[in-house]
Amino acid sequence: MDSATTPYHRRQRRKSSLMTRIVLLISFIILIGRLVFVIPGAISHHQQKQLEVSAPAAPVTVKVNNDD
Repeated sequence: MDSATTPYHRRQRRKSSLMTRIVLLISFIILIGRLVFVIPGAISHHQQKQLEVSAPAAPVTVKVNNDD
């Protein structure tokens, strides 16, 4: 009898594949949660950068007083 086909090993393999699926599912849920958390900030940052590029600030002139 082959050791890979015994009921114990089949149960063990099924259990390990189930644990792998659970870990992957939790990882994807965390990844999606992080993306949902970060996207609003990224959008506002992008919009702010677009406004800075389209309307640059007026140049600042500095007046130096040399009355020695």
